[in-house]
Amino acid sequence: MAAGELTMAYSGPFNRRCVLCGARPTGLVEVSLHGEIACIGHVISGRCVFCNRPHAEAHPSGWRQFAGPRLRCPTCSKGAVEIQQQARRRLPIIRQEMVAIGVSLPNRVLVRLVDPDQLDPSAAVPSAQGVLLGVTEHLLRGNQSPEVVEIRIARGQPPLQFGCAVAHEIGHAWLTQHGSRRPEPDIEEGLCELFAHGWLKKQRTPFADELRRRIRENPDPMYGEGFRKVHAAAMQYGVASVMGSLAHHGRLPI
Repeated sequence: MAAGELTMAYSGPFNRRCVLCGARPTGLVEVSLHGEIACIGHVISGRCVFCNRPHAEAHPSGWRQFAGPRLRCPTCSKGAVEIQQQARRRLPIIRQEMVAIGVSLPNRVLVRLVDPDQLDPSAAVPSAQGVLLGVTEHLLRGNQSPEVVEIRIARGQPPLQFGCAVAHEIGHAWLTQHGSRRPEPDIEEGLCELFAHGWLKKQRTPFADELRRRIRENPDPMYGEGFRKVHAAAMQYGVASVMGSLAHHGRLPI
């Protein structure tokens, strides 16, 4: 899930200031997913892994590490899901909202927070600037159908990204628990992104709308193109028909 940036001519309130120099912008600015602005032309050292806000210093004040050298801005760090207790408070609401959009798991799956660097890159799911946000672990026993062992989510994500990652991973678990045939990887990821997109729609915030736009416009051939294929099928046949076809036949309806 690559973070995007928006460049535009500044036309907002005159009291808004550049997050880098503190000046009131008079020309082109770039806008983070939170709506924070920065003047075009500053020398950039790096960006927030979640909202794309730039920073000019190698170790900017108030920023926190997420994974490796990648940092979180103060806005994204505030209220981030850092410990399992915080996750447990949010998970029942996320599960209820997933049920409300038609996605439920017959068997409850443990969701566990782990350090971002501990996620297995061979089981990659949507990422922010190349950083994995979650994985779903499956267990194969001989010729039996695979079982979902647990969902692992990177700690330190802002609440909306945390919920989005959980919604996506519930999609993988749903396919495992319902599916008789595994879809092609891009279609599976596309379905999971459709679930995340649907969950974000229920949040009804400007930031959630930006994350939904990022899913729709993602250029990645696996997640972005996969989402657009599944979304197009859902628009034509309905989400329930798409879910049923993928669960029983491992393909989109034709």
